[in-house]
Amino acid sequence: MTIDNPTESGLPEGSTGATSTAPLQPQTQDDPSNITPQELTGFVEKLLKQLNDKLDGVSTQIFTRMDEMSSRIEDLEKSIGELIQDADEDSKTPPASKTT
Repeated sequence: MTIDNPTESGLPEGSTGATSTAPLQPQTQDDPSNITPQELTGFVEKLLKQLNDKLDGVSTQIFTRMDEMSSRIEDLEKSIGELIQDADEDSKTPPASKTT
């Protein structure tokens, strides 16, 4: 039994979750009964580490984007406040008299 395809291990197709270029597979390829528990454990641990690394990267990206969005929202709130303040000042100023 060869476990070298991530889709066989439960990952969506096209999603390797891999951070290295080495294929993940137990040492024994001929017969599934020849795979030792240590080989299987090693494979699973390596796969879990790769998934964890991928999740860490995605989490970092999400938090970075959330920080950027927060900064943009603060800038928008400041701009809206300034617009409201300008509009209030304009409404308090008497209109200029027209000369005919």
